[in-house]
Formats: sequence, structure tokens, C-alpha cells
Amino acid sequence: MLAKVIKLHNERGGRVSAHHGVQYIFREGGEEHALDRNVTGGSFNLEMGDLDLTDPLDRALAIRMMDYTAEAGRLRNRFTSNPFYHYAISWREGEHPTPEQCREAAAHTLKALGLSENQAVWGLHTDRDHHWHIHILANRVHPEKLHLSGPPKLDFLVLDKCMRELELAQGWAHDKGPYVVIDGEVQRLSKAQREQLGLRKTDRAPTPGARAAEVHSGVPSLSDWLSKRAKDELLAARSWQELHQTLAERGCTLRQSGGGLVIDTNLPDGRATSTKASGVHYSLSLGRLEKKFGSPFVAPDVSAARVQPAKTYARFVDGVRAGTEPGLQEIPGRTGSTPERQAKREARALARKELADTFKREQATQKQARGTLVSSLRAHHQAERATLRQELKAIKPVRIAELTAKHGSKQIAQGLWAAEAVIRRQELQKRQKAERTSLTKDAPSVGWVDWLERQAMADDEAAASALRGIRYREGQQKNKGKNGFEGEDLDPLKPRAMAGSIGGAPPDPTAGARKAFALEDARIQVDRRHQRIEYHDQAGRVRMTDSGPRVDVHIADADTIEAGLRLAAQKFGGEVYITGDAAFREQAARQAARLGVGVKDADLQQVVEQERAQIEVERSPSRPRRPVLPRDPPLR
Repeated sequence: MLAKVIKLHNERGGRVSAHHGVQYIFREGGEEHALDRNVTGGSFNLEMGDLDLTDPLDRALAIRMMDYTAEAGRLRNRFTSNPFYHYAISWREGEHPTPEQCREAAAHTLKALGLSENQAVWGLHTDRDHHWHIHILANRVHPEKLHLSGPPKLDFLVLDKCMRELELAQGWAHDKGPYVVIDGEVQRLSKAQREQLGLRKTDRAPTPGARAAEVHSGVPSLSDWLSKRAKDELLAARSWQELHQTLAERGCTLRQSGGGLVIDTNLPDGRATSTKASGVHYSLSLGRLEKKFGSPFVAPDVSAARVQPAKTYARFVDGVRAGTEPGLQEIPGRTGSTPERQAKREARALARKELADTFKREQATQKQARGTLVSSLRAHHQAERATLRQELKAIKPVRIAELTAKHGSKQIAQGLWAAEAVIRRQELQKRQKAERTSLTKDAPSVGWVDWLERQAMADDEAAASALRGIRYREGQQKNKGKNGFEGEDLDPLKPRAMAGSIGGAPPDPTAGARKAFALEDARIQVDRRHQRIEYHDQAGRVRMTDSGPRVDVHIADADTIEAGLRLAAQKFGGEVYITGDAAFREQAARQAARLGVGVKDADLQQVVEQERAQIEVERSPSRPRRPVLPRDPPLR
């Protein structure tokens, strides 16, 4: 479990309402807040008891009560900070808490934060793009004493400790954080101690801007590209000139912005994109580079001969979209070596390249059409402004004469006329601004991921495959610790409820042979938008999720592992990669050996060979021993 504090500000220092936070938690007010499932939630310390916050009337009542308490506290204590405190608690993928467990988690954390007596609401979000998580919005103003209470300064540490305590109490897997569980006890360890015990993330997390760029564009960010392709050369630079030269060889420029450095380059469509230099590596910050080079920042020499870069981020993006970029990692590796799979592999590569070319053509056409519309609108607006100027110039003498006669003063008349002219110009500017905004909304720029989603909904299999590859690449690191099977999926994503084994043998229909879970008995839910298929058992629990190159196993019992192996073997050509914890990987490898499924992981080959040897021992017939005849005693 992980906790995150969501900062709330109050720049004006005035009255603040709980409306926005409560409506966000219960997803009301726009399509961007819509969820696939209803939101479950509750409240604490509201005067009318535990309201049903899924009811708009109860929700409005809760907002009014929280606002009344917050405003009373503000008027009494004259504080200017935001009276509300917002944080979220998330569970791991595959962990589905009950409403009672969610309420227990909210109550436990509120007590640790010193807000157990304050008003609060919570809501559970089960949207499939994220882990299941709850949002808690608490009123920092005590409902009776009307003073601000909680949270402590190091609130993130308090919440992290609560996560470990809740994991122990509710039986969830432990996440990494400042607090760890050792021998059933929650202890706080330093970064060095956690790293020594393997309980600290060693990979540098991308900056929020880089992560947002990856999600929006569907390709690795500029920061990630530079970090993997040019970091060593950038760190080896011995002067500002060498650093500028190294970046120029990759089609990038370096500039100073505020107190830091920014790297700029162009995208394939000519638009600019940028990233913080320190986001590539912390040693590329302005302060460290100035200390290293022994001089303040020096701008690049614009008079120097321009370098023709051989490797640019724009070419990299084109290669990622076309699926031709080496090391793209949209699949774990090739599985299955039959001629039929090779033909499918080649056909898919051609379809992916044609898909990228189609997107590029549509982008160019859209850009040209948008440019035409913008030019036409600009010319129309210029003509309107010229017409207004001529109109005001023509009526000015007449209007000033009328105002002079009415007010008896030419000076007053000129002042009134100036105000009228300003109003006319502002009205025109406001209308023209609305028209420009409308043009942007009516013809928005469609990104690669949005375009793929639209094509996939129109049954374009190449787009659906590319979309699954993007999702796999984005989740590759976190998937290493999740139980499941991976491979090269060359067929369209569709439900597979097979009968019998991989070889086609029918299942035993007898009641005694009935398993706790089998594909032929699964309840299937298909999510076309997110390109995934969920397999539920008869009790409604999600046993497996098929997302194309990966099959996640959520309940790691023998029957579910067998079903997952059968499904993965059919999808991936009889071979799989196994991910997850050590116990799951060993168990799955042994079951794969018994089912005849190939295991591609090098570190599991010894386990597979041991299991195959055991199978041979079990299959070899046992030979009866010859009876031992009694021997005569030796002669003396």
C-alpha cells in the first residue's frame, strides 16, 4: 500500500469550499471524471451520521456542513491556509479491498494524522487504469473547538508507517518505503539500510513532466531518450562548448531558464519539446555544471557551423511508432519459431509500418488544414478590426457633438466617447478570442495514443497491437514483480476458453475431476478500449487478465497457474517468460514442464530440467526385486 498527499492551496487566503474535492472523489461534473464502476464511500463525524454520499442530496449536505465548519474556524482564528486536507491510499494491482477495509484504512490514517475527531469523507475508486485506491478529504477545523488540528509536519512519514501497519492488519503485500516490516514489526530504516537489504528502489524515477509526456505521446520521453542514448557523452563534456556540441549532434539545444537548464528539440511534426537537464542526470544541473566548468552558463555560439545530426529524437519517435526502433521492448522477446508464426510476425511488422505512415499523413493533412483555417480566421479578424476602426472614425464627430449637446462640455463628451470606443474594441476582442478558442476545441491536435485508441475501436488490429505494446512497455518494470506469463502475441486479442489441454485432449467431465478454476468455466469480461480481457471464477473474483503480450495471474493457486499456462502457451507459440516472486516462478516453471510448455527464462532452466527428470522417474515402470534365496552355511 502507498499513500500520497495531494496538496491544496489557497492563494487568496479567503473562503474555500469542499465542493471541488468531494465532487472529484464521487466523480460528478464531467466525462473526464467518469468511472467504469460506481464509487463506494462514506463519512466521519458529520452531524447527520454516516451519509450516503453516492446520493447527490446527501453529498450536497455534507459539503455544506464541512464548509460551515471551515468558514467558522477561519473567521474565528483568521488563518489563511487551506482548511481541507486531501490524500489518497492505493493498493497493489490485483488487490481489491472491501468497503469495510477501505473505511478501516481511512479511520486508521485519520487517527495517526490527528484528525480522528474532524469531519472527513472518503471514496473508493476502482477504475481499471489505476490500482484500486481511496481518496480522503478531511476538514482540518475541529467541528467543536473550531481550531486547526493536524496533520503533523512529516505527514508523509506518518502515512507510510500507517501503510505498513495496514498491510500487516489486512494481509496485503508490503510496498517499499521509509518504513519496512522486519520479523512482523514496523521499523524505519535509512536509505542506505534499505538499499543494503534490497528494500529501496534504485532506478531513478522520471520527472512528472517526463512521465506525463510518455503517457500523452505513447513513446519514451526526451529525458528518457537522452538518459539512455547520450548520458555518458553529456557527463564526459569538459566545457560548455563541448556540452553544446554533444547536444547539437543529437539535434538538441541547451538554454538557461530561471534557475536551471532546459534541453530543447523538435518532434517529427515540427513542434518543440523540452526537458530539464537535471532530469536526464542530476550532475547536469546548472549549479553542478558551473562548478565543474569553472564558469557561469555560456550560451551556444549561433555563428558556428550547424551540425547535421545523424541521431535525433524526432527520428527515434518515428522509429518507435513504426516499430522499427531497436530495443523497443514492446514484447518480452520472441516466442515460438514455426513458419506460421514467422509469417504472422512479418505481416504484423508491415502493418505497423503502414499504420505509422498513415498517422504521419493524417497529421500532415490535419496540420495543413488547421493552418488554412487559422490563416483564414486571422485575415477575417484583421478585416473586422479595420472595419471597426473605420466605423469609429466615421461616427466620432457626430457622436462627440451629440454628447457635447447633452452634457454641455466638450471635455466630458470626449471622455465619454473614449469609453464607448474602448467598450466596442473590447467586445470585438472578446468575441474574436472566443472564436480562436472554438477553433482549437473543434479541431484539436490528435496524439499518437489517442489516434491508436480511435483506430482500435474501429477494429484496426495493427492499432490495437501497437496499443498493447505501449501498455506493456510502460508497465514493464513493475510487471517484473507481478505473477504472470509473457510472450510474443501475434494474434488479435480475443477470449480463449479452450477445452482440454494444449494437445487437444478433452477434460475429464466427472465431478471428481472438476477444478477450482478452468478456462472453460470462466466468466469473461472484454475491455476493448484498454485492450484487456478479465477471466473471473464463479465467485466473481478476477483470476487472470490477458493484456496481449502478458497474462497476469491474480490468484496463484495450482488451477489458476495451469489455466494461465495453457492460455499463454496457445497465445505465445508454446513458450513463455515467467515473472513474479521466486515461489511463483518456481511453481509455474514446474507446472510448465509437466504441461509441455517451454520456459524461456535462463534462470529457470535448472528447475525445468529437475522437473523433467522427476517426470521420467515417475513414468519409468518399477521393476520387482528378485527374491533372495537363503545361502548354505560355509563348510568348516
